[in-house]
Amino acid sequence: MRALVARWAVAAALLGAAGCDEFDIIATCTDHVTNGKETDVDCGGGDCPRCALGQRCDQKIDCAAGTCVEHACAPPPIGVWTKMSPSDAPSPRHVHSATFDEGSKTTLVFGGNDGASDIGEVWAWNGVTWTNISPLGMSPGPRYGSALVYDPLKSRVVLFGGTDMMGTEADTWVLSNDLWNPLFPSFPPPARRWSAAAYDTKRSTIVLFGGLGGGQLGDTWTGNGDEWTMNNPPKGPLARSAANMVYDPVKEQSLVFGGRIQEMPNVSRNDLWAWDGATWTDVSPVIRPPERFGAVMAHDSVRRRTVLYGGRSDGDDLADTWEWDGSAWTLVFDGGNAPPARSWSTMTYDSKRRRMVLFGGLRFSGAMGTIVNDTWEYYAIGNPCKGPEDCDTGHCIDGLCCEQDGCGTCEACNLPGDPGHCSSCAPCDTASGACKP
Repeated sequence: MRALVARWAVAAALLGAAGCDEFDIIATCTDHVTNGKETDVDCGGGDCPRCALGQRCDQKIDCAAGTCVEHACAPPPIGVWTKMSPSDAPSPRHVHSATFDEGSKTTLVFGGNDGASDIGEVWAWNGVTWTNISPLGMSPGPRYGSALVYDPLKSRVVLFGGTDMMGTEADTWVLSNDLWNPLFPSFPPPARRWSAAAYDTKRSTIVLFGGLGGGQLGDTWTGNGDEWTMNNPPKGPLARSAANMVYDPVKEQSLVFGGRIQEMPNVSRNDLWAWDGATWTDVSPVIRPPERFGAVMAHDSVRRRTVLYGGRSDGDDLADTWEWDGSAWTLVFDGGNAPPARSWSTMTYDSKRRRMVLFGGLRFSGAMGTIVNDTWEYYAIGNPCKGPEDCDTGHCIDGLCCEQDGCGTCEACNLPGDPGHCSSCAPCDTASGACKP
């Protein structure tokens, strides 16, 4: 007996000295044990099949569904696009600007071009109707390609640059109390259009990057419109225009995605960069959306995800929807109900109604382009939740964001075949009406 114990002790010591690689060799994907690089029983880790819903994961590649949330394989979000039918709407336009006004709780659309002339109107969307709220008196005038950002600290909308009949501008305007007023900062950014901008709530400043002005630009500016400051980070994204920027309040960083680094011929990007107030960091994962410019992107503060839609790539308009969860991109299943492919539209996040709002843009069919004025809204279901505050719909049922506010007898919202919708289940406990595992 003593000899047997001694032999086991020697074997254990040898395996311990050999390190994890020896265990990887011993482990198999069919031994009904979690070992080696596996994240759950016989799955995950890169060497074994991907894990099923509910099994443990370390990254999205461990999961068959491609979504890993809090170390558990989860279903990917299901995007719900809805075409709205307002009685009135802004005229067809593209290369316009938009932001969500937290004061009035409306999406504001400014400017753009209708294919023949520039536009200078301001329209507001409240979820039901569009209203032309263009102020009388002074205004930036008709233009396209401006940066438009809501400043919650000063309760006003800030506009910078864009192109009008006089050329590309470097002016700053604010919209507050239904009036436009020009600002006169001592050191504004150079003139440009199609820059990317967002409001950094952590540092109480607007972040403005790149654009087109005498060539592609790659500079970074911060400020509130009254004054601007040029930043000089050691590195950053390549100079580009028609990129997208959002602010992620969870990571406390501004994100820039894609854009065009060259015209004629167009050369676009699909990299993702994060700005922390001092430095840029390339956070591009291996799996990501295709290259594009003129897309739209907005941050869903409820689900803590950034949504990307459409744009133009290699001469074609796109109609795909992607979500960024802070570490990985996921292509969203939308049931084929997404808006028709387009570029140069706008999209904002309506924090009051928990909806993305997309308006207008340019749709190509072959060599012919059509400028449109349709309104679409987007939200997602099927993602894991702990309470209604985690869901766009406000309904957290059976651990998933659900379309309905409650499920009936022998129904559940987390069934693999239809996550996010209340569906009949079998087997079912007829006494309690609950679905059986």
